Amino acid sequence: MSRTTTVTDPAKLAEDADPRFAAINSDMRQRGRECPFRDAAEITIDAPVEKLYDVVVDPSRLTEWVTIHDSLEDAPDRPLERGSELTQVLRIAGRTFRVRWTVVENEPCRRVVWQGRGRLGSHARVVYRFDSDDEGRETTFSYINEYELPGGPFGRMAGLPVSLVAQKELENSLQRLKTLVR
Repeated sequence: MSRTTTVTDPAKLAEDADPRFAAINSDMRQRGRECPFRDAAEITIDAPVEKLYDVVVDPSRLTEWVTIHDSLEDAPDRPLERGSELTQVLRIAGRTFRVRWTVVENEPCRRVVWQGRGRLGSHARVVYRFDSDDEGRETTFSYINEYELPGGPFGRMAGLPVSLVAQKELENSLQRLKTLVR
């Protein structure tokens, strides 16, 4: 049985305690900044972890499951691996924007971390985590999206409504993913 859980305590999924993660976010921390917005959800899918992993690291499949994905401007024609870069056009709340992503960590079938930069100094970090059951038939997929909007204090004020929409889209994306991976 598949289910989606909105994570009301995103610290449950936080990778910040992991010393490897501190290095990924060090540039923001050196400037005294943290991503002020964090949306997180997880879903359990009746499928082996390898099947789920293959879908989420294939850039050509983003359009099939990521609800805010509009298009790719450039991307590798193979599965993403550490160091892979792509430019994604996203659409949320009627607005489109580009994010230049770099895969900064890829532990196949365990964890993938992306870092992104957008216009006007906006930045984001996405963490995918895969947890398989003992029999290898069911996978819990955790998705964390942290981001800072441009505009300083004005961006933070606008961020709350954006975060509410982004959380809903994240949950919808996981439901779409569930239908793809069976």
